[in-house]
Amino acid sequence: MDENESLNRVEELIESGELEEAQKLLDAVREKSGRKYYLQGKLFMAKNWYAEAYKQYKRAVKEEPENEQYRAAFDDLENFRKSEEYKQQKKGQMGGAEVCALGFCECCGSGLCQAICDGCG
Repeated sequence: MDENESLNRVEELIESGELEEAQKLLDAVREKSGRKYYLQGKLFMAKNWYAEAYKQYKRAVKEEPENEQYRAAFDDLENFRKSEEYKQQKKGQMGGAEVCALGFCECCGSGLCQAICDGCG
C-alpha cells in the first residue's frame, strides 16, 4: 500500500471510529505532508484532544496554505477554542487544564502553565 492509499485508509478508519488502528497506520506513514498533519488533527479531534488537534491543523495549513479543507478545519477549531463550550470542557478536564482552571496559575509567569494547558483563562 503506498502512502496515499494509507492516508485514504486512515481517513476511513477515523470516520468509522477505529482510532487506534488509524493512529498505527498514520504513524507508519513517513511522508510529512499537509494531509498527514490534517488527518492527525482530525484523529485528535475525534479524541477531543483540542490543543493537539490545533497544532496539527496549524501545521497542515502551513504546509498547504491554499488547501481550503485544512484552512476550514483550522478556522473552525480556532473559533471553537474561543467558545464558552470549549472553556467549560477545558475546566472539566483532568490534569494541567484543571490546575489552571482552579486558579493555580502562579506558574504562568514562568511559562509552565502555557506548556501544561495552553495558557490560563
